[in-house]
Amino acid sequence: MHSATKSSGHYDERFILTNYLLGENEPDLNDDPKLTSPLALAKTDSIYSGSTYVNQKLDDRYRALLQRFRELQEARRKTLQSALEKVDASAGGASEGDSTDEDAQTATGQTRQEMAQLVAELDSADRAERFLDSHDLLVVTLNGFNAALLQRHESIQLNPADPLGFAEYKAFAQDVTETLRGGFKGVSPDPHAPFMPLRSGALRMMALRLVDIFGRFTDLTPYDVATALPMEVPDHGDWVRLPPRLAQPARWNFRFLQATQGNAVTESQSHPASSPVHGWVVPNLLDKSLDFFDPEGRRLGAVYARGVQSFWDGLQLETLPLRLRQMVEWLLAADQESAQPNAGGESVDDVHFLDEFIEDIEEAMDNIHPDDREGQSAFSVLMGRPMAVVQFGVELELKGLPAVNNSWAALIQAVQPAQPAPSSTDGFDAVQFYYRLGEYRQRNDGLVGYWGIDRDGLLSDAFKVNDSVSAAIVPDQVQSLKDEYDRRVQKDAGQPDRQWLDVKNEEWRLYDPQGRTLFEFLLEEQDETVKKQDIIQPFVREGSRVWDGLVDRGCLMEELPFNRIHHYAEASQLSISAADEMQQFVALLDPHGLVHLSSGIQPVKAIQLPDRFINDALARIEMTFSIAPVLTPELELHLSLPKEQAFSWSWREANHWPSISMADQPPVIDQNGQPVTATEIAEQDIKPFQAVAFFPPRFVLREGHLVLKPRTDQPTDDPKEK
Repeated sequence: MHSATKSSGHYDERFILTNYLLGENEPDLNDDPKLTSPLALAKTDSIYSGSTYVNQKLDDRYRALLQRFRELQEARRKTLQSALEKVDASAGGASEGDSTDEDAQTATGQTRQEMAQLVAELDSADRAERFLDSHDLLVVTLNGFNAALLQRHESIQLNPADPLGFAEYKAFAQDVTETLRGGFKGVSPDPHAPFMPLRSGALRMMALRLVDIFGRFTDLTPYDVATALPMEVPDHGDWVRLPPRLAQPARWNFRFLQATQGNAVTESQSHPASSPVHGWVVPNLLDKSLDFFDPEGRRLGAVYARGVQSFWDGLQLETLPLRLRQMVEWLLAADQESAQPNAGGESVDDVHFLDEFIEDIEEAMDNIHPDDREGQSAFSVLMGRPMAVVQFGVELELKGLPAVNNSWAALIQAVQPAQPAPSSTDGFDAVQFYYRLGEYRQRNDGLVGYWGIDRDGLLSDAFKVNDSVSAAIVPDQVQSLKDEYDRRVQKDAGQPDRQWLDVKNEEWRLYDPQGRTLFEFLLEEQDETVKKQDIIQPFVREGSRVWDGLVDRGCLMEELPFNRIHHYAEASQLSISAADEMQQFVALLDPHGLVHLSSGIQPVKAIQLPDRFINDALARIEMTFSIAPVLTPELELHLSLPKEQAFSWSWREANHWPSISMADQPPVIDQNGQPVTATEIAEQDIKPFQAVAFFPPRFVLREGHLVLKPRTDQPTDDPKEK
């Protein structure tokens, strides 16, 4: 491609941050509705021309996709039809006035509405196929467009060679040939083209010439362009929106980092010694504590909430792995700080910080269900799922050195004898780009939350939990807003002056099974609370703006969080440039889930912990629960325990047990490294409470811990393995 214009300049580092937003549920960048600087698309345009080949094979691909769509919809239709027949059958047997009959009528209405929506979708597919029957689709690729943005013109070239030259000239020509094998072969510098390594704005097809195989041609001038909704430009039907992209090949270097005691940045490799796991954390829901374990699954201690502040009960903090020690210190320090006051100067409810922290990570874990994992254990009311403490780094890497401006003006500036300047990148490598860690709505995303790591290697002040912020619904305000909407509808059926929120209110009907508007949905919520993601998820674009509008109108009252905890929706967005060093994070994650990175300028990147770093540790993790004094016979332990095939119980106390010899006592070490006389009784030796009265020689009160650990010898139901 050739450029017919010349316009270059220096990039503002905050160009992307100022003019674009990375939506919470969107993989691409959108124009910021609150722009602080206008996008002058028409005044800063550049004209490019070139030629490419035409392909006619797209028609068959679309027809195959439509056929697959019909097959899926037909399977869905059969399912709905079967459900409708079952509901009708159950409704016929219900008595008049029975609540079951009302539920059946509601279910029938929802099913019939889904059937009507399915018919409409099939009708759209039929219209699409009729369009294919009456039109010929041609595929044109903009070959060389990215190269043109970097002032490079693609052309057919011969390999450099000097067959008739002297030996040193031949060797030089061979060196040039080897250098061009890195990807520069076929491109030539174009100093007259504008240097635009950061593509953004819009594309307009000014003229198009189609040439057939016989050389006959037809000139076209497109005025109306049909494109995807995110690529439309308002009030410009012949423009196609181009979201920001780097013209130079780039990648996200998103890697787990090796767990070390220092601040050295070393990527975790396949060798077992390079594990990225710093340790494990398990919420103890019975004792309201966070239990910490080393990378091998051995218990280190726990943070408990007692009285007015938390305390650490375990090994000396100096002996803990670096990141675990920092987490414990962060929890203890956060507990001593006051809560976030609201606009009226009031504080949040009198909730202990550790309790709130555990509740937030448990709510985040409720959204995490990796595809290859079974359901939750029956002990989920006693303890949460183990979370790995890992460290990962994020870096935006360009392929090779940053592209430089090849214009004549830049060259003259670089070779000035008085003040020579290095090759200019126009500052594009310093432009900050948004990125997002974790995907709240994806069940296989295992990120629970993370801390940033500053230049001194310390954890950030706030923990970003991968969960949505909640709000209380204010019914009176919602009803008032609904009444205003109803009055506008009655006043003018066409609604030429309807407000933006009215349009979004009506769009909700497309996603609600009962065909309600957004206002009706809010008024009928049973618990009078709603999460932000539940509101913004159905909208294709501008979902966050809907939430903000409801909050501004007083329809929703957002929860008041702690200073130290930021939710997914309210946390400040992350950004980085190609010139920045790697940014590091300490994260809590489900060891079986993925961690996604979304940016809008590159495909979504996902990483996952290898099983070799987690399986053995998970098998060693033991949960301990403090037990108040139990009245039991002196020579036996009577305690009724729930049972599950995957776990086993044991009783542990720091005393001699009269029926066990000293040789059988397991060794126990206290936090100072000194041996403690302790007793551990296996599950098979613990007897349940007796329902009938009995009179042993003597009763005693015992106090200790119940230990829950995974079984290493689980029975199997396969007869071949018995």
